[in-house]
Amino acid sequence: MLERLTEPFFSTRLDEGGTGLGLSITDTIIKEHGGYLLFDSIPDGGTTATVRLPAAVGAGLPTATDGDCKMAADYQI
Repeated sequence: MLERLTEPFFSTRLDEGGTGLGLSITDTIIKEHGGYLLFDSIPDGGTTATVRLPAAVGAGLPTATDGDCKMAADYQI
């Protein structure tokens, strides 16, 4: 199911009224900023979503090169 998480309208909770738009929109915004959204899941153990965004030029941080993004945040969901 991980490969479908960012599809528009995909939800495992359709019977509960879930629309499934959140991760699709989130993924689109992240990609528009040159980053990417990754998921890792352990059955019955939770899912980790990782957002990676390139460092801002001139922010005093190393800049991302060759598509490499500095990790911005990890959230356990």
